This record gives sequence, C-alpha cells and structure tokens, in this order.
Amino acid sequence: MLIKRGLICFVLVVILIGAYVLFFVNAQNLDIKQKLTNGVLYYNDENKKYEIPTKQAISSAEKVALSIGLVPEGKVPIYLKDNSSFEKIYNSNMIGAYYDAKKNNISVLVKEGQIPIDFKNRIAHEYGYFIFISRLKSQNVSASDFPRWFHEGLASYIAKNEEFKKDKINFPFIEFNNLRTAEQFEKQTRRPGDPFIQSQFAIEQIIDAGGKMAVIHIVEKIKQGMNFNKALRETTHLNEQQFKQTIVKRITEYSKSK
Repeated sequence: MLIKRGLICFVLVVILIGAYVLFFVNAQNLDIKQKLTNGVLYYNDENKKYEIPTKQAISSAEKVALSIGLVPEGKVPIYLKDNSSFEKIYNSNMIGAYYDAKKNNISVLVKEGQIPIDFKNRIAHEYGYFIFISRLKSQNVSASDFPRWFHEGLASYIAKNEEFKKDKINFPFIEFNNLRTAEQFEKQTRRPGDPFIQSQFAIEQIIDAGGKMAVIHIVEKIKQGMNFNKALRETTHLNEQQFKQTIVKRITEYSKSK
C-alpha cells in the first residue's frame, strides 16, 4: 500500500513538473521581443495586433500611478500567450491576465478574432500590481502587510477601471475584515456584493481624504513599523466606522446615478 501511494505521488509530481516546464519553455520561445520602458513584451507574430494596445495600457497605467507618487521599480516581462500555453498554469475560462509576484512577470491570455473590449484594462490592472509590489520591494515592505482589498482596489484605480460604470447596480457593502486575504476576496466574488468596485471606491476615498500621496504615506508608515489599520487612520483622518460610512455612501450614490 505504501509503495502504491508513493508511486501515485511520484506520478503527480512528474505531471506538475512537466506542466511547468512546458509553460516555461513556451513562454520563453515566443517569436517577438519588444523592449518597453520598464519591461519586455514577448508575443508571437499572429498576436502582433496586441502590441500597440498593450503599450497604450502600460503608458496609461504609468501616468495614473505617477499622479499618486508611484513609479515602476525595475522591469517586468510581459508574455502574450494563446490558450494552449496559458492553460498550463491558469484556468483561461476564469483569468484573462495574471501577475506572478514571485517570478515578477505578467502573463496575458490572447485569442484569435477581435481584441476584447477590456483587454487594455486587463493589462493595466496587472501592471498596477507590478508597480505597487515593486515599490514595496524597494522599501523592504511586505505585500502581506496590506489587505487584499487594498491591492485589488489600487490595481483597479491605476487601470482607471471604467467598465463597471456601464452596468450600475445596487449592491451591499462587504465588511473589509472579510476582504483581507485572497481567499476571502475570491469567496466574496461568489456572494452578493462587488468586492472589486468597493475596493476601488476605498482607494478613491483614501486619496480624496489623504491627498495624492496617501498611498505613499501609508507605505512609509508601515515601513516604520505601524500596522495597516493605524496607518490608514492616520493618513485619512478617519476611524474604521467613519471610513466604512464613506464607502457605503459611495456605493449608494453610484447605484443611484444610473
């Protein structure tokens, strides 16, 4: 029985390693390489149509980030992949783009046909992750010091996510304590409420209350040893209940502005 279990484990490990190797080789063997200001873009010739929209999305994201004091630290490879290579690691039915913080690269799913209307937003959103994570790394601050809603909201803010405004619906407020981890955040996407819009509203509120450099101030306070909740209070001059009330108000006004 032990031998059989060991053999099964060995086979599973081999399969996982094989999938990773296929993904890695495919990513590195993309035909075309384009240098970017803060990265390198890789893609195949049949996906050349995505080159300009990708560069436009990155340029837009960098301008928004710069307006709140964030600039990319270092460079990031960006891989435009078709279904066959993307599915080696990610579920292409659920994810259109992914920033891998450990490997520091962005993978984007591309398909034949017209460029998706939200393609630029996907690129800018993932690039927003990179900009913020690179800032944290340069300051020796851990990404885990920030709740998941902050990461998601900031990425959406940098991407200038306007897509949600096309379908304004009323939705309930989600307690921020239920959006702290990636697992909690993902779970809330399957329940009433909209954690993505709420998180973007939260970032907008932080910047409105604490000024354009509010995100930078929070990072600096955490670097000095302050926890996130205290850094948020000191930057926005709002306690937890007051901050919640401002977000509830934004959600209400948003749903009424159809």
